[in-house]
Amino acid sequence: MKTGDSVAALRSLGPRYFSALGRIPLQKQTDVEQTVGPDGFTAVGILTTVAHDLEEIEEALRDVLHRNDVAFDNNPLAHTPADEPYLGLKLALERVQERSESLATLAEQTNASLSDWERSGLVKGGQRVSAWDLVQHAVAIGAHRLRLIEAILATI
Repeated sequence: MKTGDSVAALRSLGPRYFSALGRIPLQKQTDVEQTVGPDGFTAVGILTTVAHDLEEIEEALRDVLHRNDVAFDNNPLAHTPADEPYLGLKLALERVQERSESLATLAEQTNASLSDWERSGLVKGGQRVSAWDLVQHAVAIGAHRLRLIEAILATI
């Protein structure tokens, strides 16, 4: 995926999540908040995790761009849905929109220099994580988790 495509994909996450979840009729919102998918998470739980993960990836990207060879305590590419503080549907949608737009803007600024994409940090165990890896991971989890949410919504 080219950098411009990655930026566009990140910018599309907020509207895509809103399209899937933002127009849920009031009488079905309880179902959306309580129906558990095969992975053990609700659609709102997954959405909350997306908001959290995008924020963590943005922080990691900023670290990599500002300090070469930054050491990560946790692998920023090892995100799995987890229990995050419950945000509720509306706030989680807002956070995904904010975080995906902010990350897209940062990626767009990074696009100015090829050497910025090569900057990397080090994860415990010696794995290198580049700026490019972080942006690609954000796009991948955003798209993958949207599909998980859509699968849950299809059962409601």
